[in-house]
Amino acid sequence: MYNILPLILFAVLSGHYSSYAQSTDSLIKDIRKKYQAIRSSLKSYDTVFREEMEESTEGGQITGYYNKKELKHIEAIYFGETGKAEIEYYFDDGLLLFVFEKHYTYNRPIYWDKKWAQEYNDTVIFDCSKTVIREARYYFHKERMIRLMNNEMTEVDLSVEANAAVGQELISHAHNLRKKVKK
Repeated sequence: MYNILPLILFAVLSGHYSSYAQSTDSLIKDIRKKYQAIRSSLKSYDTVFREEMEESTEGGQITGYYNKKELKHIEAIYFGETGKAEIEYYFDDGLLLFVFEKHYTYNRPIYWDKKWAQEYNDTVIFDCSKTVIREARYYFHKERMIRLMNNEMTEVDLSVEANAAVGQELISHAHNLRKKVKK
């Protein structure tokens, strides 16, 4: 009897984890389907464009995409001397669904030409082809992050407090941008 108890406990916990994984996987599949539908409809949506000067040294731009009165997508681009960030937010029924981030890190500031390099005894100038790009994908269900995929396309542990905090920051940022592109 005592030898079977650990087996029963293992079977119950394994089944629970398996159903959780299946549930999360089916949610991710649904999110990807909605993402594709939004992407394929972007040209038919109404847009609201705003210049953004608050969150970046070199400025930025925010575009909201509306299907009638429903906000479906926000594209935010922030420019800097040493890089830029592109962040795409996707919504379904008013809730954040998915975020795709791309961060570009330049090898030198954008103004670092031959003259600047010589003045500072540097041999390297700004070269767009040497830009490093990092990507991240964030999946949300009912505005709770359920998966984070890093640049290497590996899943990040969401039980780590710092990773969970990233999800909350993205939700907050999305709602802030939503106000800026309100129709």
